[in-house]
Amino acid sequence: MNSSSEGRFVAPGEVVVDLHEKSDHVPGKGCYLLNNQIRASVIGYVHVKEQKEGDRVTNVVEIQISEFVDDALMPEEGRVVTAIVSDIGPQWAQCHLLSMEDRRIDKDFEYRLPKNNMRDTLFASEIEVLDCVQPGDIILARIVDYSFRQRAYVLTIAEEELGVVYAQGVKSRLRPLDFETVIDDRTGVKEKRKVAKVPMYLNASLFDQLTTAKDKLIKEEPQEASDA
Repeated sequence: MNSSSEGRFVAPGEVVVDLHEKSDHVPGKGCYLLNNQIRASVIGYVHVKEQKEGDRVTNVVEIQISEFVDDALMPEEGRVVTAIVSDIGPQWAQCHLLSMEDRRIDKDFEYRLPKNNMRDTLFASEIEVLDCVQPGDIILARIVDYSFRQRAYVLTIAEEELGVVYAQGVKSRLRPLDFETVIDDRTGVKEKRKVAKVPMYLNASLFDQLTTAKDKLIKEEPQEASDA
């Protein structure tokens, strides 16, 4: 990966910079870090700007999404969001927001999904995070609270219609087999997930819709970079 990424059109989840190759890059607005790779969290155009601190120069990677952003749309309890799982632990999953309801936004807030909010059960000890979500998965979730201690919005996927809508395997996308299982069609390998109970054709077509949006907008020229 090199500076030729500048101006490239990307969709959520796409690798923008591999830090194994470019260690002097850091994620900025519209990006997140996963597996030592800077990835896009929104649809837009890549912009890399230099940030100087003394003699040190860092390349900040941003995605320009001004025409897609609704600045008035803020996280609020009860709103349904689409988010990507960026990290998991024994008790929670950390998420990065992709969109809220039907609009794409880019707000720099933390989102956490506690394991006791992953399934509709009174016994959190019965829930295994790895059986519900994995890094790279895209989920439908609902904002239920704000944790001042963690300085993060709290999400839930316990409702039937919430959960994984796009499962990411080691090398490829995994297709929902039922509402508890996803499968790699190439290898036949199955993995557990808390799959959203939406019609399977909607579940399977999420990234087809993103691809359509990308094809529609790919001819547009990148906007001038903003220093704001």
